Amino acid sequence: MSDVQIRGGIPIAWPIAFGGPSEKEVSEDPLLAPNKAVGKTGHGFARTSLWSLLDSIDNAKSVNVTFRLDPKSFPPEFPAVDLEYSVTLDDHSLTTALKTFNSKDSATAIKFKMFYHNYLNVSHVQNARVSGLSEGAEYKDTVKGGELGKWGGGDISFAEKTGKIFTNVNAPEGFTIHDGKEVIKIETDSLPDCFMWNPQQNAGTSVWSDMEPGDGFVGVEPGYLHGYKALAPGDHFVGRQTISVIA
Repeated sequence: MSDVQIRGGIPIAWPIAFGGPSEKEVSEDPLLAPNKAVGKTGHGFARTSLWSLLDSIDNAKSVNVTFRLDPKSFPPEFPAVDLEYSVTLDDHSLTTALKTFNSKDSATAIKFKMFYHNYLNVSHVQNARVSGLSEGAEYKDTVKGGELGKWGGGDISFAEKTGKIFTNVNAPEGFTIHDGKEVIKIETDSLPDCFMWNPQQNAGTSVWSDMEPGDGFVGVEPGYLHGYKALAPGDHFVGRQTISVIA
């Protein structure tokens, strides 16, 4: 495991997001104690861990690879569960699926958050906009210290520093990223929330000190963020996204 986080591509945030739970949350729900213990990892340890190749399938239409994160590599404070990450690539789309499985022989239930930290290349952040959000969608504004709000409708742009965590989003057609003539769509399964962000002039400073200038990407990042997903022994959860090139 490395302490260096990955910038670019699709880092996997798991089992926490935006830091661990507070002391108050842990006192109210002791199952969150392991999440608190790994809270310093920011978005969790999955994205800085070494995964092993479990399987690969290559046919005329697509390529699929599946990776596994060995529970023995987890921080000792976090219960051992099985994590499998599947990636499927075809001519026009990329599908990622993260499966969390809590063995029926496990001694405890677990709780986690997750999201796909998508860095999507655009010609320039000022040209990009995202459609698909319903009017009234609730969000937390990370730029404004966690201020809560409701989306007024229309597309979201990245004309200024942006950081909004939309929760329980009603987006049956998914999210469409428009970048001039380039159009990309993100569709999801079992991921009701989405973080949309770009640090603008803050790229290269503060917590983004390892980043290149932020004018060449937007973050449109589906996940399970509005609360902690609970898995009893024997339960599993699969969070899936498909990123497709439309035009």
